[in-house]
Amino acid sequence: MTERWVLHLVALFVCVGFQGRVGATKELMPVPTDPLCLSPEEASEGEGWLIPVMHPIVVDKSADSKFYGIARTLQDTLYRDLALSGVFYVLKKSLFPSVFMPMLYEEETFDYFGFRDAGAYMVVVVELSGSDARKPSVRTKVFLTEEGTTLKLDGVDGSLDTDKVERFAHGVVNALQKCFTGVYGNFGSRIAFALKRQKKKEIYVLEFGSGSIKQVSSDGELAILPTWVPGGLIAYTGYRRGNPDLYIVDPEKGKETLFSSYQGFNSGVSFDPKGRFAAISLSFDDNPDIYLVDGSGQKILARLTDSRGIDISPCFSPDGEQIAFVSDRLGGPQIFLMDKDGMNQHPLPLPGSYNTSPDFSPDGHLIAYQSRGEDSRFSVWVYDRRNGQARRLSGGHWDDEKPSFSPDGRLIVFTSTRLGRKLLFLMNRDGSYQRPLVMEEGEFSTPSWEKFFGISQR
Repeated sequence: MTERWVLHLVALFVCVGFQGRVGATKELMPVPTDPLCLSPEEASEGEGWLIPVMHPIVVDKSADSKFYGIARTLQDTLYRDLALSGVFYVLKKSLFPSVFMPMLYEEETFDYFGFRDAGAYMVVVVELSGSDARKPSVRTKVFLTEEGTTLKLDGVDGSLDTDKVERFAHGVVNALQKCFTGVYGNFGSRIAFALKRQKKKEIYVLEFGSGSIKQVSSDGELAILPTWVPGGLIAYTGYRRGNPDLYIVDPEKGKETLFSSYQGFNSGVSFDPKGRFAAISLSFDDNPDIYLVDGSGQKILARLTDSRGIDISPCFSPDGEQIAFVSDRLGGPQIFLMDKDGMNQHPLPLPGSYNTSPDFSPDGHLIAYQSRGEDSRFSVWVYDRRNGQARRLSGGHWDDEKPSFSPDGRLIVFTSTRLGRKLLFLMNRDGSYQRPLVMEEGEFSTPSWEKFFGISQR
């Protein structure tokens, strides 16, 4: 399938570019099972291509159109997820084959040639039927136009609760991405960020694939620098007590606890993948250094750095064996790497004199970061640890800052001022397909994407 798929894409268009919460409803759990699905090794051969899919089709087969609203929500969510995935390219509805008829959804009668000529490699069709307006029966089909067959997915046919329509759509697209890339998609994962509104800055959460945001902190003064704690909690720096202290909040229940309130600066926390330890920046002697504390934050286990410079922004690697951090011990702020016990501290060979905000990709191969250029503008870069090369992913007459990898490592969320104010943006990890993620009012900063290091998403 790999060679035919890549050749088909070439012929169609030029390339443009700690807990598993990902899933659909309890009753329906989409899972790719087709032998046509690619292994991660096969999928890597086509990386960089966007797979062209037709605008998803959702049909209300009830006699009285009782599922019209559900069908519209499901279709809109499938379209949004496919477009956001960084894997698929959704074609316009106007490209539907002129002879296409809604009743021809069976494998034997489907217009494979018509959709292929329209430029689509894949067509997703969902049918809703039944007599219970609150729980329609769902039948899902994925047509592959080149092979002239359907793609087999388990968990996509059955009864669908009307309050779980979006989760079902997320699950379908996650399963499709798993089939074509070898890794489940990001829908259902969460992004934490700071948002300034009416002179107050609090921590908010956005579920990827949803257009709504939710405030989760209640600092009342200043809440900044959110990061995820294994288990689905969020740590952030708050100033409610007049000092930069670290708090942990449950984004679902809203319960907050004080994590670290040592004298002076408490900030920049990063947990190891199992949540046993945390690296934080503390400033007992007015000079911030990085310390290792236990998972409760109440016991200091070791001082990891002790330089004349400022050492901040620790970030654990996915395997928990190394920590990236920022230090100005050599002059300007640069990204360093050290073992988890503080040994072997060394700067990364990065271009530029001002590099900060490191974030590991889930496989540990890449480190995304922000760099300030000679024009004093920030841009997003990525450093490849396998070949020692750094590459610029974004930039212009604006600021692009604070990159954070998605759970599958294919996407990067960051902030950008290119539209006149600081907003959340999304791009593929090669820098392609940069687009705004959410357009809510306010100034967005320091996004952090929930990771699932070492824990299965299913």
